[in-house]
Formats: sequence, structure tokens, C-alpha cells
Amino acid sequence: MKSMIHDPLRFNSRTLVTLFALSTLHSPLSTLAQGSLTPPGPPGPTMKTLAQIEPRTPLNTVAGDSSGLFIVNQPGSYYLTTNVVAGVGTNAIRIITNDVVIDLNGFTLYGTSSRHAIQTAGPNIGRVRIHNGQINGWAGGIDFVSNGVVTNAIFEDLQFNLSSASSFAYGIGSNGDGTRIIRCSVSGLSGSSSTAISLGDHGLIDSCGVASCYAGIVAGSDCVVKNCRIRACLGDDGLRVGSACLVEHNLALACKYGIVFADACVITDNSCHNSTVGHGFSTSGNFSRVENNVAIGNAGNGFASATSTTTNNVVIRNVARGNAFGNYGFNSTDAVGPIITASGTIANNSPWANFSY
Repeated sequence: MKSMIHDPLRFNSRTLVTLFALSTLHSPLSTLAQGSLTPPGPPGPTMKTLAQIEPRTPLNTVAGDSSGLFIVNQPGSYYLTTNVVAGVGTNAIRIITNDVVIDLNGFTLYGTSSRHAIQTAGPNIGRVRIHNGQINGWAGGIDFVSNGVVTNAIFEDLQFNLSSASSFAYGIGSNGDGTRIIRCSVSGLSGSSSTAISLGDHGLIDSCGVASCYAGIVAGSDCVVKNCRIRACLGDDGLRVGSACLVEHNLALACKYGIVFADACVITDNSCHNSTVGHGFSTSGNFSRVENNVAIGNAGNGFASATSTTTNNVVIRNVARGNAFGNYGFNSTDAVGPIITASGTIANNSPWANFSY
């Protein structure tokens, strides 16, 4: 059996090796060269500036005058920091320059029944975007028509609750080319000849709502109007568009007239109910396609030519019921699919058939 007595020789040799290794660590030969410890200069900034964190301008810091609380005369991005209340005879915001973004930031512009909340002032300008807030109590909302138009304007996520006191006012009036209006709603603008949404040529209106206004949506030529709901516009058309427009997935309810269109439009998948005076769908133009729409309970025809001279409008796969002057009233020079009036099993196998009940 191996002796358990400690071997002093073995212990001493291990100790020597350990001591030698420790001594070399402090040897000058093992020390690596180091750089200068003197700083090259004072420390630089390590945090972002306030302008970098929030590069926009608070709107309440912008000067105004007797015509407007805030006069935007420099390009840039602006935002509200609180609700705004304007007195009689003044706009909230007047814009006189290009390339402006105004974020209402969820706040409300409160005003009186004598002015529009936001207006241009001076020559025509371009590229203005306004979004994300409410406009309450004014005679009109946004007027980019009367004092200078704006091309390529954008309006998004705005809610207008307006006065009925003024005539010839706009909820959103923007007659410059290329306007886009998305997810906005306008109500209460029932003064004579007022229009909830007025759009110029080459524009887009998407997912908007109009209620209890004099006229609903009016758009120029080469526009797209889709996914909108227009209700109780008792003074004029629910929806009117110019030539070469696409109108789809809209609902017009209880307006004076329903959906009115000019030449070469595509009118598809819309519904028009209970127009109080006129037709559900009507045109004074030619070469449009009217397909897959529904007209119910209108005071005029469900679908009709507004004049005796229209030609080559294609009217197919629509449904009409209970319209006072008849369900279909197009000219013989238009192309109207077969009209099925019988209930029960559909015997006519034409893919272009219209239905009338």
C-alpha cells in the first residue's frame, strides 16, 4: 500500500514552478505598450437635441393676425399641443406656403358659424397635408377653393361637426389636382348650396362619411370615389362625379338625388336607396359601365338617362326594386342587359341580366 506520507520533494517542485510563473507576469518583458492617456479633446455631446427628438414646430408658437390665429408662412411640419378656440371673424389656420404638414394631434379646433376653420390665403400652393383631429362649430371646415387652390393636398382622419348657418361653405373643399381625402367624416353642413366634400380632378376619396349636409360628395374628372356612405343630403346630389371616374362600394341613403355621373365612368357595386326627389343612378353622359349596383325605393327611376341623347352606356347585372318612376329608364341607344321581372327560379341564363321587382 502506497504511503500517505506527504512527499516534500514533489511539493517543493510545484511551488517553484508557480513562483516562477508569477514572477514573469511582473517582468518588464511581458508588459504591452499602451496609448497616450491624454484625451484628444473635450467630451462631445452624447444625447440628442430637442430638435432631433421632435423636429416639428408647435402650432401655438406660430404668430397670427386678425384674419387667423396661426399664419403658416414657412414650409415644415406643425402640430397642435392643445384644443384651440377661435373668436368671431377669424380663421384658426391660414396657409400661404408650399410643403406644409399639420398634425392636429387628436385635438379640436372650435369656432363660430362665421368662418372656415382652415383656409389658404394668396396664390395657389402645393403639397399640404392635414390630419388627425376634429373641427367643430365652424361655418365650414377646410376651404382650399375661395382664396387659392392647393395641388396634391392630403386630408386624413378628420372629423367635422359643422354649423348649418352659412351658405356656399365646404366641409372639405379642395379643387386642385391630385387631392386625396381618406377616412374623414362631415356632418351638419346644411346651409344652402354648401357641399360636404368637393374634389377637383385626378383625386381620391376613400372611406369617408357624410351626413345631414346640403350636398354630399362632388368630384371632378378622373377621380376614384370608393367605400363612402352619404346620408340625408336633402339639398342636392348624394354623390356626383365628372368624366372617366371609378365609383365603387358606396352607399347613398335618403338624399335629394342619388349617384350622378358623366361620360366614360365605371359605376360598380354601389347602393342607392330612398332618394327623395330624383333617380337612384343617373347620367347625362355616354360610354359608362353601370354594373352590379342596387337601387331601391327612389322617387325617380332606379337607373336612368337624365337626357334623351345618351348613348352606349352599358347597364348590366343590376338590381332595382320599388322605384317610383320605374326601375330602368335608359335610352334605346344605350346597351341594357335583359331585364328579369319574375320571381322564383331564374330561367334567363344571360350573364348580363338586370333584375326588376
